[in-house]
Amino acid sequence: MIALIFDTNCFKILSLFAVFPEPGFRRNEIKEKTKLNNVPLDKALTKLLASHVLSVENNVYGLELENKYTKRAVKLALRQYRALNELPFDLYLLLIDLAEGFSSIKSLELYLSDDPSKSSYQKSSIEITIISPKEIDKKSISKIIKKMTTKYRKQVEVHDFITASFYKNPDDPKIKDLIDNSIKLI
Repeated sequence: MIALIFDTNCFKILSLFAVFPEPGFRRNEIKEKTKLNNVPLDKALTKLLASHVLSVENNVYGLELENKYTKRAVKLALRQYRALNELPFDLYLLLIDLAEGFSSIKSLELYLSDDPSKSSYQKSSIEITIISPKEIDKKSISKIIKKMTTKYRKQVEVHDFITASFYKNPDDPKIKDLIDNSIKLI
């Protein structure tokens, strides 16, 4: 059943296969590239194997390309990666985790700042903007950010705004720049 693969960790593994079209990866390579811990990694691999999206032979995991759902899932993962300007894979995974972490906060908008003056994303940091309908709990945001910076060893610069004041003055150059040059994640 294909429904098994719709979780964040399965998507990370599918993204790995989509972005790096190798014939296969060993478990330790998947673990290293996706930064998943053992238990979540094994659960995700089990789901992908049970849904016939992946197969394993001689301890090498590969895509089960005869499954029509595999091709669609990989195409979707690759499209998502490209929509984020093909940033370095570890930053892409960080964004997946940030989106997952912030998705439970009602009415929150999350943007990836896309600074056109940079030819590519810095390898050590990423800039996000959070827009929420009320003052957000700084502790919960800090906790999520700290967890991600520790896991991925990347810096996350956060700008936060309250929705009413943010959209009140759309002609403000800073607001206009943010709206025009960012990628909405949530």
